[in-house]
Amino acid sequence: QALELRPAYALELRGYLCLAEALQQLIAEVDARVEEIAKADPRAMLLTTIPGIGYYSALLITSEIGDIARFPNARKLCSYAGLVPRVHSSGGRTRYGPITKQGSKYLRWIMVELSPHFVRGSSRMERLYRRVCLRHGKNAARVAVAREMLKVIYYMLRDERPFFKD
Repeated sequence: QALELRPAYALELRGYLCLAEALQQLIAEVDARVEEIAKADPRAMLLTTIPGIGYYSALLITSEIGDIARFPNARKLCSYAGLVPRVHSSGGRTRYGPITKQGSKYLRWIMVELSPHFVRGSSRMERLYRRVCLRHGKNAARVAVAREMLKVIYYMLRDERPFFKD
């Protein structure tokens, strides 16, 4: 605002600043509404005890999972999210490939995006990340942590217990 510009540029810059202020106000309103909805959902509040999971992430995870009782175990939930390896068996030989990517793409996306935060918040996940990273690379390690994180979420929602930091 304090820049000395030619009148045409100053007018354009004022327009951009007004637009930025309006967008910031709308974002603040949406954030407040998301927080209000999350605080009304006990499952979402349970998920916010995990390091790195905020209100938006918790609501996305709970909406994608739905009723946790429809999954008999954590492996089925991981399979639903498409975070399990592709398996090819032939002639008594089994080979594992990349993840299947079948299932909820939003759940898979949010879990992979949250995995670095979970690594910083859990020493167990940090050990897993480092071990997989050495053999298979960073992306495979993020997916492995996302799968383990989804297993933790399954047991948290099933037993209705908050996250216990190790």
